[in-house]
Amino acid sequence: MADSIGEKREIEAYSEQLHSKWQRLFDPDLPAGAVARVKTLVEVELRFLARKDEGSTPRGSGKWFQEFLDKDGTRRKLDELRESIARVAERERVAESDASSAAPTPPDRVKDLSNLLETDPRAARSRVLDGLTDADTDHPWRRLLVIAAEGIRFTDDQDRELLPALTAFIHRFRDSNDRENQIAVCSAIRTCVGLTPTTQIESVGAFLEPGHRAYPSLDTLLETVKMIARKFAANPPESPNEHPTLSCQLERLARAYMSPYVLPHGKNAALAMNALQAVVGSASPGMHGLIADANTSCPAWFRQQLQRRLRRLLREWEARLGDRATEHQPTNLVQEAIDRLEAD
Repeated sequence: MADSIGEKREIEAYSEQLHSKWQRLFDPDLPAGAVARVKTLVEVELRFLARKDEGSTPRGSGKWFQEFLDKDGTRRKLDELRESIARVAERERVAESDASSAAPTPPDRVKDLSNLLETDPRAARSRVLDGLTDADTDHPWRRLLVIAAEGIRFTDDQDRELLPALTAFIHRFRDSNDRENQIAVCSAIRTCVGLTPTTQIESVGAFLEPGHRAYPSLDTLLETVKMIARKFAANPPESPNEHPTLSCQLERLARAYMSPYVLPHGKNAALAMNALQAVVGSASPGMHGLIADANTSCPAWFRQQLQRRLRRLLREWEARLGDRATEHQPTNLVQEAIDRLEAD
């Protein structure tokens, strides 16, 4: 016999593989999150070729054969499935459009709020606060309200309601990769730090914590540290090391971004600079070690700019404290940091 048992089994196994086949279909018209999985049946004809007669079908070595796939049939099935899914998706879009047609669009709501801020600021403040504290507010509109809240001056009672709403928004979306969410989170951070009393500034350290699903974005960290530095500049601490937990977080952050492998890239230098300024502004004893590290690992331009910032901080504190500045220990610590910084 020309056929060996091994050749027959090889042919049978190959035929079985080709007769039943699953295909996956990805298409922009599919509903969100859907993947089509299509089973196709393929007919295969095996033709073995003799050395001189390519049209003959004698059983030979079994190494040469040609596949004939019913591609047109498979394509028709996929086209039918695609059309069916497109019809379903279109019905869903129409249903969503009908459901939302009565609701005002975001541009309309923004225009309405802008007009209200000009004509009735009190009502505008209430609308923003109500929207931020209402659990049923849709997310896109909540983001816009967060940004709007940054430019509105609320009453003291409203501030006390606003602060937890913004804090919850920050914790929920601080790990988001969505750029619109990041913009709103940075706005919420600026408002939160501004509203937080200096005596409770330790709570802001939660925005710096890495123990979440993902490490906070660089923009989130930078905005938080920048606002903390400004907070201390406007509110000199009465004594050194009043906020040890927050100061420790800032010190770890500063050391991480002062590394010569990290500092030159992107916004890392700005983050390290603001973290150092915040540590000095908190009058933390850890500032001395950080200044020593800056002298050995940071470039001259970085040290020079840090020294200019600390001198500006010193002038602001002296202007606020007046005659008390000479005996104010945190002010003296700022002067020590300036003197120890090798900026030449």
